[in-house]
Amino acid sequence: MTAPVDLKTRGREIAGLAAQVRALAGDDDDAFADTLDGETDVLSAASAVLRGVFEADAHAVACRALAASYMERARGLELREERLRVALVNFLSEIGEKNLRLPEGTISRRPASRLVVGQINPDALPDSLVRIKREPSLTAIKEALAAGTELPGLSLSNGGETLSIRRAR
Repeated sequence: MTAPVDLKTRGREIAGLAAQVRALAGDDDDAFADTLDGETDVLSAASAVLRGVFEADAHAVACRALAASYMERARGLELREERLRVALVNFLSEIGEKNLRLPEGTISRRPASRLVVGQINPDALPDSLVRIKREPSLTAIKEALAAGTELPGLSLSNGGETLSIRRAR
């Protein structure tokens, strides 16, 4: 998409004109947009970029939905693999063999590792038997820095600017 580059270039070119139009239009945003649109093509470029934002968002939503679908499909395939493995173990057991050489590979029956069975309550276990994940709390860090606490290597930034979009209906 070339619109972002065009918007940046065109925006620089018309910055002076936009200031003049704003001075003439005052607080009337509609008059400003209509006049600027009549004199330049920058609003068309901005519209193209905004359509690009909407398109990228739609693709991201679709990708997340596909990822969820693929994860569900992968889980089904993993369960199928496990059932097929059990079938092969049972087959080897039925014929009384530990190993069987096939054109695709050799299959072997062997003892599985021991499993933990039962309902595990992590709160009832001693610390030596649980993992504790240590991760920073950005909210607490921001609050501490705002309160004046010195944290080596950290500071608050002004956050810059962001874009708010209200879709036209």
